[in-house]
Amino acid sequence: MEQNSSEEIVPPVPAASFGINVNFCKNPHCANFGVPADVVKHRRRKGAMGVTPGTAYGLVGVAKNRPALKCLLCEEIFSIKSNVTVTEELARFGAHLAPQSAIFCKSISCPNHSISIDTPGAYQRFGTTAAGTIRYRCRFCCGTLTGRPKALHRQRITAQNKTILMALTNKMPLRRICKVAGINAVTLYSKINFLHKQCVAFAAHREAGLKDRDILRLYISVDRQVYFNNWGDESDRRNITIWAVGSADNVSGYVFGMHPNFDQSADPIQIKLDAAVGGDSMLPYPHRGFARLWLPDDDQASLASKMAEYGRKAAKARQSPVGKSIEYVVEDACEAAAIREDVEISTLKGDNEKLPDANGMLVHEEYCLYGHFQFLKTILPSTGKLRFFLDQDSGIRAACFAAFSKEVQARTVDAFYVKTAKEITIDKKRSLISASNKRFTEARMAYGMNLSEDEVKILMMKAEIAKSVRIGQWNDNWCAILSLRCQSQKKPCAG
Repeated sequence: MEQNSSEEIVPPVPAASFGINVNFCKNPHCANFGVPADVVKHRRRKGAMGVTPGTAYGLVGVAKNRPALKCLLCEEIFSIKSNVTVTEELARFGAHLAPQSAIFCKSISCPNHSISIDTPGAYQRFGTTAAGTIRYRCRFCCGTLTGRPKALHRQRITAQNKTILMALTNKMPLRRICKVAGINAVTLYSKINFLHKQCVAFAAHREAGLKDRDILRLYISVDRQVYFNNWGDESDRRNITIWAVGSADNVSGYVFGMHPNFDQSADPIQIKLDAAVGGDSMLPYPHRGFARLWLPDDDQASLASKMAEYGRKAAKARQSPVGKSIEYVVEDACEAAAIREDVEISTLKGDNEKLPDANGMLVHEEYCLYGHFQFLKTILPSTGKLRFFLDQDSGIRAACFAAFSKEVQARTVDAFYVKTAKEITIDKKRSLISASNKRFTEARMAYGMNLSEDEVKILMMKAEIAKSVRIGQWNDNWCAILSLRCQSQKKPCAG
C-alpha cells in the first residue's frame, strides 16, 4: 500500500530547477563545497553516508518554518533556499536578453504563417504607414503586415529627449526638469518610460554578445545601493526601502546590471490572496510558492530580528566601548550574522519601514543576490578568469559561491572581501597615501627597477596576503593593503 505522507510530497531539500541548485556547503575548503545536499528525513547517516560528499549533511531547524542544513564535514550551518525562486529571479534579470517576438503572416493557411519577416525571400517591402513604419507583403498570399515600429513612434517632441536624459542622470528634481523643459508631468513620465526602454535595449545589445567573446580576465566589484522612497499616504509616513545589487568592471566601469529587489510585475493584492488561500505562511520558507516575495508575515518576522540585533549591539556596548577599527567592524559583522535565523539575510526591516501598497512587490534580498550572480554566470561564460571584490556580506558571499562553485574549485574565479576605513579624516587619508607611496618606492628598489608598476604591486600584495590573519567565526583571512590610487586604507579578504 502506497504511503501518502507529507515527507514524500515535500522533500526536505528542494530539487534543482533548470540545472540550478544552491543548497550546498559554501565553505570552499570543504569536500561538500559545490555538492548539492542529498538528504532524506530519518535516514541514518552513519558510516559511509556521514563522510561522503552529498549525503554528509544533516537537517536542523534554526527557527519556525526555517529549516537549515548542517555540513557534517566542516560543521557549517546554512539556510535552505528555493531553487525555483532563484530561477525566477534569473529570468527577471535576464528578460531583456530574450529575443524579440517574431512578426509573420497573419493568415493561418499561409506557408509564411510561421516564417519571420526577417527571412530573406519570404516577404517584400510594401511602403510605409502614416507613422513611417515599414509595411511588408507576403509573397505567397499577398497579405500585408506592419513591421516593428520605430523607437520614436508617436513622439512629436524628440529634441528634448537628450536634455531630459542628461537632467535625470545629473540628479535634477523632476519638477525642475518640467520647468526647464517646459513640459508637464504626464509628458515627463512618458519620456522617462521611453528612455528606460531605450537604455534596456542598449544593454541587451551589448550584453547579448558577451557570451561569444573570449575575455581573458575581468575584475568585478560588487556592492549594494539603498533607495529610500518617500511615503505616498499622509496617514502612513513610513518609507519604502529598496535595495539594488550591482557589479561593475573595475577597468572600464561597465555595470553588469543594477538589479533592485522590487518586482513591478507582481500584483500584491492577488498574490496576498493566493498566499492566504494556499497557506503559504504555514509552509517552510524554501517550499513556499511565493518564497521570493515579501508578505506581511515576513515583515513582522524581520522586525523581530531587527529588535534582536538592536539588543545585541546594546549589550555589547555595555560590556566594552564601541570600536572604530576595521578589525572591530569585521568581527562585529561576523557576530551579527552568526545570531541571525538565516545567516544570508543581512538587511532587516525596522518599524519605520513598510512594504509597497500597490504596483509591485519587494523581493527578499538574498534571492535577489542569488539571481544576480546567476545572471553574471549566464552572460560571462567565456571569461577566462573572474576576480570578484565583495562587500563584507554573508548573503553576497553565499550567492557568489552558489553560482561559481565549479569555477572556484577550478581556480578560474576568486573572491575577496573588501572593507574600507570610511570614517578616517582627510589628514589621515593623506598620511596613508604618503606612507603607501613610500612603501611602493622602497619595494620597487628592492624588487628591481626592471619590473613594471603593476608587477611590483602584485608582489607587494602577495607579501601582505602571506601575513594575513584570521578574523571572525568563519576564519576568513584578512590582510591590510595600502592602495596607491584611492584615498583610504582597504582590507580585502580572500573569500
